Amino acid sequence: LSACIHNKSIALAAGLNCRAAVWSIAITLLSDCESTFIFSIDILGDLLRELLEGGDCIHFVVLSEVFRRGAYVLYTNACNKNNITDIRKRETYLSYLELLSRLQLMSQAALL
Repeated sequence: LSACIHNKSIALAAGLNCRAAVWSIAITLLSDCESTFIFSIDILGDLLRELLEGGDCIHFVVLSEVFRRGAYVLYTNACNKNNITDIRKRETYLSYLELLSRLQLMSQAALL
């Protein structure tokens, strides 16, 4: 949750209001995912699908990692409901790693 709060503040400081909204959604879902579980599945699934369809591998991977570690059941249900297959996730992770390599940030990828 603290990583989401930090990312939201960075996005706001950079004037990236759309990305700040992504992190606001993540904060809300992680804070209250049990009381609105079915609704949360739809919101997270739509958000992840939108990131995939928009080619935003960075935010997809980061949000996936946050939810895999913080709300695994919510994450897997959201992916299943939105037909986000393991193959699609793997392809997106590989795109992310390739991007990090091109930007010479591969040492950060080792943390994955």
